[in-house]
Amino acid sequence: MEEEPPPEPLFDPAILDDVRDRVADGDTLGEAFACLPDRPAPLVRAAVLHLLWKQQWRTDLSVPLSARSVLRTAS
Repeated sequence: MEEEPPPEPLFDPAILDDVRDRVADGDTLGEAFACLPDRPAPLVRAAVLHLLWKQQWRTDLSVPLSARSVLRTAS
């Protein structure tokens, strides 16, 4: 049986490094979404949410996410 190739990434993984470099502990989700103004906003949002999903950061999920949600570095 042939092995399937890995799926194509939905966005350039290098953007993840750029977002990690720009977003600091205590920044809001809104600030994170705006951290790379020279990049397409949908790609930056996808990268930020990907890093949140992968638990690189944490935030209070007992309330709906908003631009005011504070990001904390995961320990």
